[in-house]
Amino acid sequence: MEILCFGFTETIKPLLYLHSSLSTFHSAVKRGFMKKLLLLCFLSLIAMPCFGADKYAALIESAENSFAAGDYGKTIEIYESLIQVEKIRNPYLHYNLSNAYYRNGELGKAVVNIEKAFLLKPRDADIKHNRRFLHDKAGIAEPEGFNALSGKLTGFCSLNAATVLFSAAVIFILLAASVRLLGIKKAPKHLMPALIFLFVVSGAVFALKVNDEIFTVKAVSLSDSAVRSGPGINNPEIFSLPRARSVIVKNMSGEWSYIKVFPENFSGWVRSGEIEKIIANR
Repeated sequence: MEILCFGFTETIKPLLYLHSSLSTFHSAVKRGFMKKLLLLCFLSLIAMPCFGADKYAALIESAENSFAAGDYGKTIEIYESLIQVEKIRNPYLHYNLSNAYYRNGELGKAVVNIEKAFLLKPRDADIKHNRRFLHDKAGIAEPEGFNALSGKLTGFCSLNAATVLFSAAVIFILLAASVRLLGIKKAPKHLMPALIFLFVVSGAVFALKVNDEIFTVKAVSLSDSAVRSGPGINNPEIFSLPRARSVIVKNMSGEWSYIKVFPENFSGWVRSGEIEKIIANR
């Protein structure tokens, strides 16, 4: 069963485009897709404009050629370099990297990177499609009840977008209040209630995003792991954690992490190297 294949890249002036075409996940999906990755002029801040764009275009083209040749290890190496070394923060790099890891048989790493892509661009249809597919492959249960509602709200936009929306609501309310207090101009009758509604909704989304992405440390198991009653191999194994399962990291002690597994609510200690945290900029 296939996931995604890659397209091609080309340099147009100082802009860099990355294309990746989408092949079928299931036989029922008959049409192809192409994902276009636009690395805009911010690349010029870290390299000479056109020369830098050519540099990244060459790397991405090399990654795609390696992918087409079935050399997924080389593809992974290039994309990891763009993310870890060049510090490029873009959802479609993680999207393509997830694809390469999946083809390479590394389901845990594939899940990690599709989750990072989702954090950066949660409304992208192709990213959501891959995420559902990988969740099914990994046996990750979809949230229910309040967690499902919270997931829909946090999936509406990225943390950056939620921050901008909430900040804008605060600014507009302050401006409207200032206008009314100073008597400069009578505000429309329904303006303040609308702004308050915007403030409440955007504030709720912002609070959920902050809790979900900053205060809650999520991770994915990279391999089948033994979960122990304490931090150390001398502690007894209490259950086995399958690869590519989502967990919450509650605490750390040296080389060990205390995790909680949902929806079973199992908890215990696992080696930190056997899980990878889901942080969008890493």
